[in-house]
Amino acid sequence: MSEYKKTILLVTDDATAAGFSALHRLSNEYRIIQATDALKVQGLLGTNIRSIDLLLVDVNPPPGTDVPGIVREANEANDIPVLLLASEADGDALADAGNGSVYGFVQRDAGAAMLAASIENALALHAMRLVQREKKELLAESEQRLSRSEARFRRYFELPLLGMAITSPEKRWIEVNDTACAMLGYSKQELAGMTWADLTHPEDLAEELVLFNSVIEGRIDSYTVEKRFIKKQGDVIWTMLAVGCERGAGGAPEYFIALLLDITDRKRAEEALRQSELRFRTIADFTYDWEYWQAADGSIVYMSPSCETISGYRAGEFIERPSLLDQIVRREDRIAWTEHQARRKESDEALSSTFSIAHRSGETRWIEHVCRPVYDGEKVLRGYRVSNRDVSDRMRAEESLRQSREMFYKTFQSSPVSLIIARLSDARFIEVNGTFEKNTGWTREEVIGRSALELGLWDDSENRGHIWYRFLTEGRVNNLEVRFRDRAGKLRIGSFSSVLIELRSEPCFLITFVDVTDRAQAEEALRQSLQEKELLMRELQHRVKNNLNTITSLLGLEMDRLPDNLSRQIFIDTQLRIRSMAAIYERLYRSAGVDRIELGLYIGELANSIFQTFSAERASLRLLTGFDDIVLGVRQAMPLGLIVNELLTNALKYAYPPGSSGEVRIKLGLRDGTGSLEISDDGSGMPQGFSPDTAESMGLRLVKLLARQIGGGVRIDSVKGKGTTVMVSFMP
Repeated sequence: MSEYKKTILLVTDDATAAGFSALHRLSNEYRIIQATDALKVQGLLGTNIRSIDLLLVDVNPPPGTDVPGIVREANEANDIPVLLLASEADGDALADAGNGSVYGFVQRDAGAAMLAASIENALALHAMRLVQREKKELLAESEQRLSRSEARFRRYFELPLLGMAITSPEKRWIEVNDTACAMLGYSKQELAGMTWADLTHPEDLAEELVLFNSVIEGRIDSYTVEKRFIKKQGDVIWTMLAVGCERGAGGAPEYFIALLLDITDRKRAEEALRQSELRFRTIADFTYDWEYWQAADGSIVYMSPSCETISGYRAGEFIERPSLLDQIVRREDRIAWTEHQARRKESDEALSSTFSIAHRSGETRWIEHVCRPVYDGEKVLRGYRVSNRDVSDRMRAEESLRQSREMFYKTFQSSPVSLIIARLSDARFIEVNGTFEKNTGWTREEVIGRSALELGLWDDSENRGHIWYRFLTEGRVNNLEVRFRDRAGKLRIGSFSSVLIELRSEPCFLITFVDVTDRAQAEEALRQSLQEKELLMRELQHRVKNNLNTITSLLGLEMDRLPDNLSRQIFIDTQLRIRSMAAIYERLYRSAGVDRIELGLYIGELANSIFQTFSAERASLRLLTGFDDIVLGVRQAMPLGLIVNELLTNALKYAYPPGSSGEVRIKLGLRDGTGSLEISDDGSGMPQGFSPDTAESMGLRLVKLLARQIGGGVRIDSVKGKGTTVMVSFMP
């Protein structure tokens, strides 16, 4: 590739000039073109002007050539440097042509070295001129750009979209736009005397100072922070603050540019959202139910902590393994669960299902599952809102109720007594058991929906009215015997009981009906038999009493023929004993029962009879009695009567000297299931040296023997001159 040569256009018509000769010798360094007339000059300048690097113009050019015009055109249009060829005699011509981009002249007769030096100098000066002009143009352009940039910045600075401020490294406000002033509530003049730290909320100042000092120290050039300013009125405003630093030549901060965006509404919205989310979280996290949100792709977005209480698995485990719920569904419910999942994909409505899961501990838990699809504004499925409720207690209660109902039904049907359930409102039968069908001859299908009156179960209306009266007055009927007729019309007797129950929120009668016809007939036969036997027993008792009285009379007739008093006394004692036995039969004959008597009445009558026997001899003695209500059978009453006879007779015969007065007391009591008979006197007491344990008298031996017969005992207390008390205990 050939070396590039600068092109010189020589304008002269004197090709023999010394300058041309010198120039010719420079042809190795430059490409030289000569124009000898004006026309050729114009042509070359018109076609090759951009390839010409220098014009070498003779100040005495060819005729018609306008040297000043050529110089002017080269300067204005093409910016070509011009070098003039002249002599000292061409002063005027030089003056006319030496304007514009003429970089001097050279003598026509100058040598090649001088000419080369002049050419190089002209080219160098021209290049320097171009550089200077370019710098000037660049400077002018920079000034224009800076001016436009400042104008744009000023327009931006005053825009009402953002608060803008220029601050100093000392935190002072240098310049503030109207929007920032409106945000902070201060005028530009007021802010000029303050620092931004003066307006910063105390809780946010420390954080920003750390960032600000990092900029001052050169570690960062800008920062963004959310902070609060305190307005002039005392209100708090939240801002998004972006701060940039402009540094000087040495890197030191010259000023800061701050952009402020009012985010108070956004912060309030965020706080409201946070509170709403907090409420949601509080409700969701602390709800008893197991709540979760499942995305459309099956992933778990949220799982409430209560899932662990219900399932034993933590929320994180379900989020990591969305299929965990499918896995813990118990085998017997998995088909139903799979069908529910399939229905969920096809339904736009909430669906529910109840199934059992295996708790982590192995325990079975019952879940009531409700899921609802959630769509966005474009009707695109976003996921499912799911709620699981632990209904294990309810299911167990329902199962218990089912078993209870089953047990009740089985008990109801298998009961050996007739059972009927009838409505209170119309007395129509709702249910009857098999025993009712067996006892009445009616089938269940025949009686359901009909009343007992319609079926003709009542023998007469008196039965029905009596039952209603008892129910209304007492609230229930217990074991009331009524007459009823079976399906064949046969009269039967039943034991009727009824209570009020509630069945399916409706008041009903639960009626038990026991057919006691056979028992009633047997009882009637027994009652008649007892009446006959009682009549015979009374007749027997009457005849025994008469026989005993006859014996007593015969003893009385024979007693007058006895030769001595001792014999007569034996007959008298025997009469008294027989009379005490006869008194029992007299009492039985007059009492309602045939084998039990009121002990107090019997002993009272017996004591009065004995006192009357001794009335001639012991007229000054008084009898005092006190009896509890005790009823005994004949087997116990007769020994007690004989004991009273012996003790009372002895007291009347031996306790009081002739003509003396006194009181004899008889008490009959019952305490803690043990009966007691006490006979006491205030007579002379037992003789000196008397011992109940060693006494051999007939009367005392008889008393002890009789007491043992009735399972009792005898105790005797006697004080000389103060009387004797005999106490007999017995088991009634």
